[in-house]
Amino acid sequence: MFFTIFIFLIVLSILVFVHEWGHFKAARIFGIKAEEFGLGLPPRIFGFYKDKNGKWKKVKGNEEILDAKDTVYSMNWIPIGGFVKIKGQDGESNVKVGEKEIDISKDNDNYINKPIWQRAIVISAGVFMNVVLAAIIFSFCFMIGMPQEKKDGPVQISHVNPGTPAESADIQAGDLILDINNTEIKNIEEIQTIVKNSNNQELKIQIQRDEETIEKNIKPENNMLGIGLAYQKIIVKHSFFVSIYEGIKFTGIVLKKIVFGLAEMIANLFSDKSVGVQIAGPVGIASLTGQFAQIGLVYLLNFVALLSLNLAVLNFLPLPALDGGHLLFLLIEKIKGSPVKKKLAMTIHNLGMYFFLFIFLIVTFIDISRLKIIKDLFGKIFN
Repeated sequence: MFFTIFIFLIVLSILVFVHEWGHFKAARIFGIKAEEFGLGLPPRIFGFYKDKNGKWKKVKGNEEILDAKDTVYSMNWIPIGGFVKIKGQDGESNVKVGEKEIDISKDNDNYINKPIWQRAIVISAGVFMNVVLAAIIFSFCFMIGMPQEKKDGPVQISHVNPGTPAESADIQAGDLILDINNTEIKNIEEIQTIVKNSNNQELKIQIQRDEETIEKNIKPENNMLGIGLAYQKIIVKHSFFVSIYEGIKFTGIVLKKIVFGLAEMIANLFSDKSVGVQIAGPVGIASLTGQFAQIGLVYLLNFVALLSLNLAVLNFLPLPALDGGHLLFLLIEKIKGSPVKKKLAMTIHNLGMYFFLFIFLIVTFIDISRLKIIKDLFGKIFN
């Protein structure tokens, strides 16, 4: 459990930190002041900055900084990701420095005073860096040995979702499915068809785990077992430059699948079709991270790259509080010739933030309720 949490925090920190670094770097390129760039989330432990004389100084805790010439680089207490505070991005026109209130509305290094195209790049840079991170990871995996599907052998279980029939039956990532109801399995489509047509009736599944053959009886829920399926893998290695090419190409393929998959899911929400996916929140993702870490480094790296691409796509949606929502406001500004009123924009983004926080809490609750340890605990209490 502690290993899973530790690995998950590292993965989450890398994804968020890279995203925020993209915003930070783009702002610096266009001469926009990044007031603070932090590793982890506040409150601050300590930080370093250059004062107005160009001398490096150290600040402890949340001491007010009155003489910073440039960015404060900070280390913070909450060990998740990072953040960047860009001057003027929140729409403030006056800031309080000590006892003085200073007008920053006309400063050249203020985000709001930059052309729309520059602001759009600053906003998009976080998403771009998540895509770049995925390409780097995939390229590295091709160098050290990327698992590739071998479609002429047994089907392998890539992961097991918490709180599902598969977890209850002690199915594990890495197990091979040999047959179901005495029918030999040759491909993933056969498994999907059998489970879909099971009418939630118990299935007799024969699996291979290491050198041992095990038989499991599993009753699907909503015609789903709660497993990810993949073909057995063969390890493919490439040279340095070929790996970079293959990594970029593979990133494009995966990104396309995520975009089209998300579009299909959204379309199904407005139709009578089943969404057909299981949504995982932080607890579910943490559980999957632990599973991939146990299978091997290259599998964990592939999962991190996949998470990075998902973060990029979701953050680009034109919804309040997301990067895509900020881009939408810039588009409105371009069309109408003036910015959306600051108070209205802040209200809309805050409402979006509260909405996503609400969804976050619901999905987290669902994730926790799926965990086997929680089910066992409540079973002992109420039975």
